[in-house]
This record gives sequence, structure tokens and C-alpha cells, in this order.
Amino acid sequence: MSSRKARVTSAIVTAFVAVAGTAWAGQEVQTEIKITDEIDVAGKVQSTADECKDERKVVLLKKRSGKDRKMGSDTADGTGRFSFGNPGLGPGRYYVKAKRIRGSCAKGLSEVWRISSAG
Repeated sequence: MSSRKARVTSAIVTAFVAVAGTAWAGQEVQTEIKITDEIDVAGKVQSTADECKDERKVVLLKKRSGKDRKMGSDTADGTGRFSFGNPGLGPGRYYVKAKRIRGSCAKGLSEVWRISSAG
């Protein structure tokens, strides 16, 4: 193989490893969900990797015994921001989740917040 061809091949392999290295190592980039408004249920998906926050699907869940109840879903914008609007949540405990993207992004969970009964 010529010297030039070897350098080009090496550069391509290096670039590929830099992009896919996390998945090869079995490590997934951390994802955090920060809630900024508990009434309109808005917040931000945070991660060091753009693919883990931009256009990421998030799900609003109500905690209960057994399987938690899905209350809605949204897709974060290009900066990771999302909003469910005011979904009219009743009393209970809620959180937002971003599902794991296998091989690249770990799941993200917000802190749980409580809505008390009126009165």
C-alpha cells in the first residue's frame, strides 16, 4: 500500500473510531432531565452529546404501583428544550423520562415532583 493511501486510510479509521468509540466501548453518554416548570411540565434534556439531547423523545409519567402511567410525550427541540403545555395533571407524583438509545445514550430521568390535591 502506498504511503499516501495508508495515511488516508488511517485518517478515515481514526475519524470513525472517534465517532463510534463510545458505542464500541459499551459506554453510553449520560443524559439528564431538568424540569423548569412543573405546571406546564417544561424542561431540558442535558447531555454532552448532541445526539442525546437534540430531537430526543421524552415521556411524562405518573408514578403508581405497578407500571407507571404514560401521561404524554414530546420531542425536545434542537437545544434539548421540551414542553408538554399544561396537561392538567391531577394529584400525584410525576417525572419525565428520556428512553435509552442503545449503544449511544443512557436513559435520563427527572426528579419526581408532587402535585397535591386542591383544597
